[in-house]
Amino acid sequence: MIKDIVFGIAVFVFCAILLAFGNARADEPLRFDAIQPVYKIQSGAISCSAVAIETPGVVETILLTAAHCIDKSKEGGRVADADNFITEFKVLKISNNTDLAAIIVPDKNFQPKKALIAQTLIAEEGDDVVVVGYPYGLSRITTKGQLGRKITTMTPLNNVEDFMLASPNLDVGNSGGGLFQKNGDHWELIGIASMKGPANFTNFFTTLSNIHKFVG
Repeated sequence: MIKDIVFGIAVFVFCAILLAFGNARADEPLRFDAIQPVYKIQSGAISCSAVAIETPGVVETILLTAAHCIDKSKEGGRVADADNFITEFKVLKISNNTDLAAIIVPDKNFQPKKALIAQTLIAEEGDDVVVVGYPYGLSRITTKGQLGRKITTMTPLNNVEDFMLASPNLDVGNSGGGLFQKNGDHWELIGIASMKGPANFTNFFTTLSNIHKFVG
């Protein structure tokens, strides 16, 4: 009797492991697609994340990050990829009314994968989204969660701004990282990480509409 119970538990655990492995493998291309365009940046003493974006007609690499990630006393900083290739960036543009900034990497040896900015917000409240960033300036982390609602509140720079809420956790260093929605077989950028909230669905991301206005 005991042997049967032990055998049954072992079979259950084995099947659970196979199922989890199968789900991870099936989801791997989508997660990898979302992970690739996100990089670590250092501006003065501030360590954050940034997303390389598609910019037709522009030779240099442009990345989006959060405005509060930029030390305004500096003209630039450093960017590093997951393989620890480090190069310099220059500040291209900082928004006056949203928590967004753009940086540019002149080094042509820096050849990152680039994120596609979504044309429209397909994801609805409760749908799965992915957040990618470098919490505490360490390893690149991908976190799945659900999209919340849009609210208006104060930014880290004391501006009033629309934000999209989402459940994936944010920590120091995640700011400037990307919020991605699934569209068919790929992930699209729909937000930039701005602020950590006190509970689930209260982590704040710059809205897609504000990204479109900023990128112009």
